[in-house]
Amino acid sequence: MSELKKKKLERKISLTKDARDGILSFCKMNHPNEGILILRGKSKRGDVYIDELVVPPFSETGADFAGFPHNPLPLDLSYVGIVHSHPSGPAKPSLTDLDNFFGLVSIIVFLE
Repeated sequence: MSELKKKKLERKISLTKDARDGILSFCKMNHPNEGILILRGKSKRGDVYIDELVVPPFSETGADFAGFPHNPLPLDLSYVGIVHSHPSGPAKPSLTDLDNFFGLVSIIVFLE
């Protein structure tokens, strides 16, 4: 009987400078509320390359939440994940964040 080997999944995530700067600007602009964006890019062999940002339609944000309904989104295979801010910290996912995981990547930004 062959043994199943557990393969550790390692994912490399790359952002363009424009995407990085756009994320930081958007989060600063929405401060003290959370901000949320859809990440657009490509995935190949587990590695993710992010080069564009999309403001999700019908998004709602507040001091301690950010979200959007997924059903009005068009089918777009270039959506690779989301980014949102935690203005008051910590930069770790909450249970709500984990329940609403979207795509391959979820990034949390904490601005001090």
